[in-house]
Parts: sequence; structure tokens; C-alpha cells
Amino acid sequence: MRIAFVTYDYYPTPGGVETRTYYLASELARRHEVVVYTRSVAGRNLTSFNHEVVEFDYSRRHGTRGLDFLRKVRSKIRAEKLDVVSLEQLGIHNLLALSRVAKLYVITIHGLDVVNASPLLKPIYARVVRRRNAHVVSVSEHLRNVFTEDYGLPEAAVHVVEHGVDTSLFRPVKQKKQGLFLFVGRFTPEKDPSSCVEAVRILRDKYGMEDVKLRMIGSGPLLESVRRVVNRYHLNENVKLLGQMSNRELPPHYSEAMATICPRLGGAHTGHVLLESMSCGTPVIVGDLDVATEPYVSECGFPVPPGDPAAIAQSMREIHLSPTKAQEKSVSARAEARKHDYSVVAKKLSTSYEEWLR
Repeated sequence: MRIAFVTYDYYPTPGGVETRTYYLASELARRHEVVVYTRSVAGRNLTSFNHEVVEFDYSRRHGTRGLDFLRKVRSKIRAEKLDVVSLEQLGIHNLLALSRVAKLYVITIHGLDVVNASPLLKPIYARVVRRRNAHVVSVSEHLRNVFTEDYGLPEAAVHVVEHGVDTSLFRPVKQKKQGLFLFVGRFTPEKDPSSCVEAVRILRDKYGMEDVKLRMIGSGPLLESVRRVVNRYHLNENVKLLGQMSNRELPPHYSEAMATICPRLGGAHTGHVLLESMSCGTPVIVGDLDVATEPYVSECGFPVPPGDPAAIAQSMREIHLSPTKAQEKSVSARAEARKHDYSVVAKKLSTSYEEWLR
């Protein structure tokens, strides 16, 4: 098959969409001809990919980004004869599915932002996803339920292909450090990083646990707000804000932590952070679960209610005082992560493409 991925940003730009697209493109390129259309980024080494990457610049201004991206990618792709075009994220660029460039269009829903689309654009998106040669993929059951309800689609119209993980990269590489915990992700309301800081404050002030440490990796609009909270409560010795990191820098941090804290998963209930941590043999403290996720999180980690710093603190305290329980869950976490290797996810997606093309 000739497969194209169309995405606003791409590796090495950090992010869940970029990570998923990179691994799927790389795995599918082992058996198929794959090309990625995306924004130009300084320092990207095009020779490092096992597939073609076509770069171009487009407007980053709010309100014009989608249309300019659509215009640029259409000019790049119009002469191609493709079997599959995978359109990452719901957006105005999905109008590419109205063209005759490919036999099959696959639109991937990555996050809860789908319900916040402009009321003027929702009818257009609904028309696109209902086309006979278009299929919609969601990264979780929860997102599928939200999307189908919001757009008036039957559940069968949206196919769930969850996130995966590179188990060869994300593996245990360092010994655990007693009392060390980790947060990795965007500093946004839907990820709720503030709950992690509040949990550390509770452990110090209520239980006198001065030796608990929290590393926070990532960036986003709430970063400065979190920094102010750390300073206000004099948690600078306990909480370290380490900024954005590449995938290859993350395994040592996951490996050293007693647990990774995911206060909210933002709709992707097998999110990359969850799977990366588990693949490094590190259990997870997770809120915002659904029916599909809770069984294996119970085996591999510690479920808590969403947005509940006290519950997070209690799980951290339990792990700190009884590390044997966390060590037992580490073995289950690594075993569960292997089931979600991106080679498995790509094979599932390839099979779906072939089925939809018939």
C-alpha cells in the first residue's frame, strides 16, 4: 500500500500526536510505502527516517493555521496516487478527504478538543466523516463515546486503535530511588499537574515526609502557575521542574521513579505516558479511568479519583512506606506494556486499512 500521514507537526517535535504518528509511520514503512506531510522544523534529519518526510511552512496564526495548512498540503499531495491518507486530528485539513487523491481517508481523533470545534465547522466535519471512503479512528473507547455522541454518529462508525509504546526504547535502565515520583506531560488543565504538587505539599505538611521528591517533565500554559505554587509553599527542594525532554531522554527518569503520576489522562486512556512508564517497569498512579483501563491499571498501578490530590498523596505514601507492593506491580506493568508495543498497534492498523480498501 501507498500510505500518507498528514499532520501539523511531526517528530522530533514532542507531543502525543507526533509520537504516535512517528511510530506508526516507521512500523508501517517496514512493509508499505509511507510518506509524511508536515511542518518544516529546524534540525530535523530527514535521512534518519525509514520513510519519506515532505516538509513545508504554513501560517501558525490562530484562525488561519488550518486553512493555510490545507492549502499547502493540497499543493504537495495533489499529484500523488495514494491508497490511504491518514489525517491526524480533527480539523479544517480534513477537507482533503473531499478530494480524489486517495482511495481511503482515515481521520484520527486524538483528544477531547473535538467537542470544542466551532459550531460553524462541526457540520462540515460531520459531512466529511460520513463519506463512504472515510473512516474515523479514536485512540480510546472514551473518546469514541464522546465523539459519536457529539457528532450524532453510531459507535460502529468509529474504530478504536489505542496508543502504543516502543518497548525497545522504554525499558528499565536505572535502579529505583526511594521517595522519587514523576510527572510527564503537558502542563494543561486536562492533565492537572497542580494536583501532583498539592499531593507533595500534603505529604510534607500532614505526614512530615520531607524526603519525598517529585520530578516534573514537560511544558505548557500552566507551567508558570505551577512554578508559582512551588515557590509559594517553599517546595523547591521537593519539586523539580525539568522542562521539555525528547523521548530518548525519558527512560532513565521513568526507571528511577517509584511511580509515575497521571492525575488525568485527557481522554486517551492508554496514553503514551502511562505505557512508557509501565514499559520501564514503573507503576502508575492514575485518575480519570474508564471501564477498559481500570482492570490493568489495578494490576499495574494505583487508581485514584480524578482531581483528588489527597488520594494521590495517600498512594504516594503507601508506595513510599511499602515499596515491595510497588515492586510487585512493576513486573505486571512491564508485561502489560509489551502487549501494546507499536509493532502490534501498526499491524492492527494495517489490517484495518486492507479491510476498508476492499
